[in-house]
Amino acid sequence: MLICALLAEAAVRVYSAVAFPRMMQLEKSLGWQHAADREKSFTNEDGEVHLYVQDEYGQRPLPEALRSASRTTSVLVLGDSFTEAVQVAGDEAFTARLAGADPTLNVINAGVGAYGTVQQYLFLRDRGEAFAPNLVLLVAYENDLTDNFMSCSPRIGPRPRATIEGDEVRIIEDLDDAEFLQFVAPAPFRSFLIKRSYLFYAFNDRVWRRQNYEDFVEKELKLSNAVPVATQKRIFLEMVDRIRDLTEARGARFALALIPSHATVLAGDDPWHAEVAAHAKASGYPFLSLLSTFKDPASGRCYFDKDIHWTRNGHKAAAEALLPFCQEALDRGE
Repeated sequence: MLICALLAEAAVRVYSAVAFPRMMQLEKSLGWQHAADREKSFTNEDGEVHLYVQDEYGQRPLPEALRSASRTTSVLVLGDSFTEAVQVAGDEAFTARLAGADPTLNVINAGVGAYGTVQQYLFLRDRGEAFAPNLVLLVAYENDLTDNFMSCSPRIGPRPRATIEGDEVRIIEDLDDAEFLQFVAPAPFRSFLIKRSYLFYAFNDRVWRRQNYEDFVEKELKLSNAVPVATQKRIFLEMVDRIRDLTEARGARFALALIPSHATVLAGDDPWHAEVAAHAKASGYPFLSLLSTFKDPASGRCYFDKDIHWTRNGHKAAAEALLPFCQEALDRGE
């Protein structure tokens, strides 16, 4: 049985490397990160197939045509799956469009799927200085509010998180498997297996979770509602302030942009965006809500019908709004 299991593990690893390379890998400080030097084709909701490439840093590089030594101003973009942008081609992502519109900008896409503001802060603290950014642009979405306090991503693994103790926001960097394991198939040594066995990971993802989908969703919803919304908002703003303070301490500029959900765009308003705008104004850093951009009918179909992410039109509209915003933020540093 052991020999059969080892042979099956080897076969799954070979098949995965050829047909379904794992673009994410677990990591002890950030929870997970992009694997270096990987590429994979993704099919979006409209049936379009795009090749997603990760460089030696695990990041999505600018298309070859946009790489140049003349790009002397570096913009480090922190974000989640909206910034990662596996739904569109490399030259269609808003980060590439920013570079395409301004030949002086070297735009570094540091977006990682399911990252919250806590993970983005830790990435900037531990690795961001190596990119020597002139501007750090944080692009946030409403699910950051829950990502910041949850001890895991149910679909990926444990993560660092933040909590409020007394009157202070404290980051908990030690990863805890406890909550994550409720999303893993019951088996001996499952904590070890889910991290190291491709065979067990495939079974858990493709079989067990699908068979227990309703229970999975119920558990995830319970976790995401465990902290009051007011506390979530406070943690988010505290983490944004820490990113701003760290960025400015290193001699760079900071700016924040908020992405609205499709439902918010249809509703025409989002009080949370107004709250963050007021905080940014009081704190003295540039802020942009992309809500008005996506409310404009001229932007076209910016969101997929089921997928929460942007279409190529959405990335185009975002880039057009973010370009003058980034340029103005950089000018403030002169």
